Amino acid sequence: MGDDHYGPINPDRIPFGPVDDEVGVIRLEDTNGQPRVIIMNYACHADVVCQSYAISADFPGVAAREVERAFGNGVNCLFVNGAAGNVAPLFTVPRRTGPDDSFKTDYAPMERMGELLAYETVKVARSLHGTSDETTIKHKDAALEFTGRFDKTRHFDVRLTTIVINDDIVIAANPGELFVELGLEWKSKMRVEAANPFYFGYTWSEGQWPGYVPSIKGAALGGFGADQDRGMIEVGAGEAIFNKHLENYYRLTGLMRENPGPSGFKQGPRWIVIPVPEKPEN
Repeated sequence: MGDDHYGPINPDRIPFGPVDDEVGVIRLEDTNGQPRVIIMNYACHADVVCQSYAISADFPGVAAREVERAFGNGVNCLFVNGAAGNVAPLFTVPRRTGPDDSFKTDYAPMERMGELLAYETVKVARSLHGTSDETTIKHKDAALEFTGRFDKTRHFDVRLTTIVINDDIVIAANPGELFVELGLEWKSKMRVEAANPFYFGYTWSEGQWPGYVPSIKGAALGGFGADQDRGMIEVGAGEAIFNKHLENYYRLTGLMRENPGPSGFKQGPRWIVIPVPEKPEN
């Protein structure tokens, strides 16, 4: 809604462009089968409250609070953002003109979006149950080198981690604000492998922060996060990051060999010639 403090970007609230409408949920239980941790994975900028000049956990904070309340405050809820580089919330709050503006921010839209996300998360979390089998966790790290798109003197050292849990859950984690279409494509590839995919964006431990990482098409179309910063990473970096996650997955599951194959192969003559006996005259 537009007013004296905020000009509406999308007043009709019409979704446009690709969005990831899924919320991914991982439930961790103790040995008695009781939930202890709920991981909530959703792709959207956490800026329902923007330029309010106040400290806020925005809609993820509301959602985490409501999930914990639904389980009797017996669990910890962790929100992890997804490929949200070009996804902003339709919910917005009026913005202040500066820190000395006497206008009071209305946090109702933030609360509403958080409540909606919590509702879906709780519904999924209650449908999940652990297994009595021992949990297996495998991971593989990688480091990728990129240059700048406009500034060829720039250098990006991007670190990523691919995690496979119980040969079922696959987590791709790396820093940066990657565009949503990249995450959607990767998740579709994982589902072909009968895996449950999660993309943990904005996750950073080592290397350099790559900033906004558009898809190739997104870089061509341009716009905020796509081509308006001279310090941007090179075109195709997003596809390369997810290709490395895909390669890591195949290596972790053993499908991709570490040595030449196939197993037991020995070099030798390509052709084996067996003479055909001549047909007897009688």
